[in-house]
Amino acid sequence: MILGIFGSRSLKSDKSYNFIKSKIEEFVKKEKIEYIVLPGGIKGACESALKILSSQLIPVKLFFYSHEASKWGRIDSIRKRTKDVVNEGDYFLCFHDGISKGTLWDIELLKKKNKKYKYYIIKEDSIEDYEYEEEIFNIDEV
Repeated sequence: MILGIFGSRSLKSDKSYNFIKSKIEEFVKKEKIEYIVLPGGIKGACESALKILSSQLIPVKLFFYSHEASKWGRIDSIRKRTKDVVNEGDYFLCFHDGISKGTLWDIELLKKKNKKYKYYIIKEDSIEDYEYEEEIFNIDEV
């Protein structure tokens, strides 16, 4: 399986990191992962995922966008990067702050491509886990 990861840039707290770490490690223990794909050069959840994965000895493939392009060219490049990640992955873990439009756009693309994913909303006071049914976690209890 090729695992993809998306996430919000604002998820930088230690609590968020620990939750993301627990979910990635839990998933990697259950599934045979060939390699992992994620957008490169993004702070927050994706940066945390890359740090966490460095100790897992699983290959990681990063997709970058062109920083050199004009404003609209960068937007097109970011969209292409997201499409490339979605096309490459089989299953996705999505860590969202509940606000980020970029992460919502990633999830909409996953839906359009009929990709399987698990969606977490991480807030400082709680974590909502959306898969088949809604479960709500208090981040302080995780």
